[in-house]
Amino acid sequence: VTLFIAFVSYQMIIYDQEQEPDTFDSLKSELDYYNKKLEQLRKIHTNGIHPDIAQMLSKVANTYFKMEDYRNAINFFTLEERMLKMVHLNDLNQLSIAKALANLARSYEEFEQYENALNHYIESLKIYEKVYDYNPNNPNIANILHSIGTIYDYLEQFEMALKYFTRELEMLKKIHYNRDHSDIAVCLDNIGSTYVDLKNFDKALEFFNEELDMVKRLHSDEEFNEEIADVLSNIGNAYFN
Repeated sequence: VTLFIAFVSYQMIIYDQEQEPDTFDSLKSELDYYNKKLEQLRKIHTNGIHPDIAQMLSKVANTYFKMEDYRNAINFFTLEERMLKMVHLNDLNQLSIAKALANLARSYEEFEQYENALNHYIESLKIYEKVYDYNPNNPNIANILHSIGTIYDYLEQFEMALKYFTRELEMLKKIHYNRDHSDIAVCLDNIGSTYVDLKNFDKALEFFNEELDMVKRLHSDEEFNEEIADVLSNIGNAYFN
């Protein structure tokens, strides 16, 4: 069963989908520029360890990611992550490390190295949970839970996928004060799809129907909506099975 995969807000690699897509030539120029800046920064900071260098490593990695060169993206995100760990060795606020780990995990995911992706997502999650201990219902944590659930689904470990999608759903409902929201609808769909994978069609229908009601409310002013059609299709397939 196909899951809805969300591009999540915590990741630096995500860029405005409304903007014109980058051409290969523009990305190559961007990469050349960032590599030159990286070389300059390394000459300025001769010990090779500095937040500015880490930031430029991230920009290089991000450009490789957009070029779909995931091998090089992984290499540079790894360099960024290692440097940030040295820079923030005694720093209580390690959000930059959590973000770098999430970026690295996303690159491994695109490269279909799911075990590596999972390990880095889980490490990122631990940092986020520590940083946001005062406010555990945080969108960054929900996003990581979503990504971990998705990886477990790829690995066909559906019980584990369900565990993380369920945690995500509980958190999203608190974040959005139990109001209708597209993120909650996506999570309901993923839980329903996971129950289909587990051959538990009654539970799948329960979540698909909850999703359908929500999507109808979210799009009540539209005569036809593709999301509603997709949910109806999922319900039909669950009944068929």
